[in-house]
Formats: sequence, C-alpha cells, structure tokens
Amino acid sequence: MPPLLAHVSRAIAHHKKAGTPKVPGDLPAALAELSALAAVSVITRGITASEEFRSAVDDIAARHLDGAGAERDLTRALAQIKSVHHRNAVEVAHARVLDLRELAHYYAGLASGITIVELGRD
Repeated sequence: MPPLLAHVSRAIAHHKKAGTPKVPGDLPAALAELSALAAVSVITRGITASEEFRSAVDDIAARHLDGAGAERDLTRALAQIKSVHHRNAVEVAHARVLDLRELAHYYAGLASGITIVELGRD
C-alpha cells in the first residue's frame, strides 16, 4: 500500500475507534485490497476501468463494507412486499446497497489515484 494511502487508512481506523459515524465495515482492509487491485489493473490494463474492475470493487465492498449484508437486507425487503406499507423497508434497503457501492467506488478511485502516483515514482 502506498504510504499516503496508509496514512488515510490509519486516519479512518482512528475515526472508527473514536466512534465517528459513517465509517462502514472494515474500510482500512477495503483500502488495502483496492490499492492492490489498482496496482495490478493499472499495470495490466491501463487507467480505464473495465467491467471486471467494477465487479472486483463490488466484491471488496461485499467483504469489507458489509455490502453482502446490505444486499441481503434488500432481498428480504423485496420478498416482503405485499402492500404499500412495506415500501419504506425496500427503499431503505435499496438506499443502503447503493450507498455502499458508491462508497466502495469512491475509495477505489482514491486508492487508484494514489497508487498510480506511487507507481510513477518508481
């Protein structure tokens, strides 16, 4: 992991220990995997993100940011729709899935950018 990204990771871990809200799952572990993914992807494919890269980011989100739990909540909520009364559960579960995916892709961009800069130094 590039040194700057390691600093970001430690800062996130510190905020999580301090009880700062909105730090989902194990974000430092996700950053480490995203950095490794970025390094391999940039070397083998260049800067453009492929569907394989996007899928790998979603897999990392599932493992480290509780994306699997978010997907499970959405599936449960969808299975319960029998009337309009269940719509809120579906909306909340869907928003959580989208939020975690968006967060994972944001951090993938951050990790990729820092990793690319670090690769350029060598």
